Amino acid sequence: MHLKIINIFFLLVLLFFLGCKKTEQNKAANKEDKPKSKLTEAEIFHETQEIYIPFHSDLRAGQVMEITVKQNSKLIALLVDTGDKVKKGDLVASLMKIKGNYEYTPIEIYTQFDGVVSQIQHHVGSIIPAGDRLMLIKDLSYMVANVVLKPEQMSLVKKHSKVVMQIQDKEITSSIDRIERKKNEIQIIVGNKERYLKEQKDIEGKILCGPIQGSYLLKKYVQGDSMQVQLAEGIKFYISFPAFTEDKALIYPPIPDQDHLLLIE
Repeated sequence: MHLKIINIFFLLVLLFFLGCKKTEQNKAANKEDKPKSKLTEAEIFHETQEIYIPFHSDLRAGQVMEITVKQNSKLIALLVDTGDKVKKGDLVASLMKIKGNYEYTPIEIYTQFDGVVSQIQHHVGSIIPAGDRLMLIKDLSYMVANVVLKPEQMSLVKKHSKVVMQIQDKEITSSIDRIERKKNEIQIIVGNKERYLKEQKDIEGKILCGPIQGSYLLKKYVQGDSMQVQLAEGIKFYISFPAFTEDKALIYPPIPDQDHLLLIE
């Protein structure tokens, strides 16, 4: 009986060591199967280049007047139609406030600027609930594009920097009119006195930032907004590309003391 117990004990020990060995073999196999990162060596150029920041934005009317009803009201007069041009101070509608069965002094609505009636959402005689929009008036004599940039791009722009945009198959040149550095936002104004420009989504453009001294990488290596890289010393970190030239990308953060990078793919 005692010999039988000893045999069982040795059998359990043997199975334990065999199991550990198999686990180590599986770990080694998984490690070998895991694909290694590909390293590509690329040259860094330290120079001054004329750069631009590409962007996408929506093109909107310069001013918008949204006329909403503050209290339940009856529309008793409507003096414009959709598409009509209006001048600042024009009377466009009259409302009668309604509370129960009582009606009060009519409310006259005047325009705040020259523009075009874009929408009318109610007809004469209709009861308009409080908070509902009656009409929309837009000033199309100039258009506005608001562009949100990255913090590292904001340091490259200044007021009146030249901007080139592709709008309705035309190349339009303008400049930065306003900079909101706390919001990382710029505003571009495009003149439109002839009213040939229409509101549209996702226009493309470039902000021309002028000559900037920095570290540059050939554009052919750029993959996405950011990439992981490695220095010769083995240090790994991420870089981004806030601006471009025709064939190179500006590196952020700059790497002034290195001539080459290893790109991790």
